Amino acid sequence: MGDPVLDSLDCLLEDPELLAVSTRALAMRSPGSSTAGREGIAPDRLLRCVVLKHIKGWSYRELHRELRASLLYRRFTRFYEDPILSRASIACSPALAAPKPALFLPGGPGGT
Repeated sequence: MGDPVLDSLDCLLEDPELLAVSTRALAMRSPGSSTAGREGIAPDRLLRCVVLKHIKGWSYRELHRELRASLLYRRFTRFYEDPILSRASIACSPALAAPKPALFLPGGPGGT
């Protein structure tokens, strides 16, 4: 891809279990959210945006600006040539997906 840190993270973020946890967390944000309403950000894109934001130490404003300007970051987050979400949508999405800690614990709703 061009950035050694992002290249190694890219492989880790392909993990089907990690993607399943992210998908479940987004689906649990409210009853029927996975089947009703407008389509939101894809779980893999959201996960990659959050990781990129934290790795780079950016604010949501900086993340939005960099996603609009950098082909490298667009590839990493899987936006490619698709339009980038608004800054407000990017900032709100991680809060929607933030599960209770029990979701990730073994035996919890999201755990195994």
